[in-house]
Amino acid sequence: MLGLAKFGALANVEQSSPPYGNSRRLITDFEVDGNANKAHGVVVRGDRWKEAWKYLFTHPVDDVGKAVEHDPDCVVERP
Repeated sequence: MLGLAKFGALANVEQSSPPYGNSRRLITDFEVDGNANKAHGVVVRGDRWKEAWKYLFTHPVDDVGKAVEHDPDCVVERP
C-alpha cells in the first residue's frame, strides 16, 4: 500500500535482533489482549524495545533490506 516492501521484509523484534536485516518494517507479537489503546501505546514504554528504537533512530537511512514482493494479504484499493 505504501510501497514499504521495497525496504525489506517484515522483521519481528521479538524473534530477531538489530540490524533486523536492515528492514524498515519492524513488528512485534507482544500480546495486548485485543486492546487497541494498549497496542498503540505499549511500544513506547520501558526497555522492552529499546534496541529497536535505537536501531530506527541511528541506523544509516541508506542501509535498507532487500526488496520483497507485495504482501498478497494486504488489500489495496485503487481508484
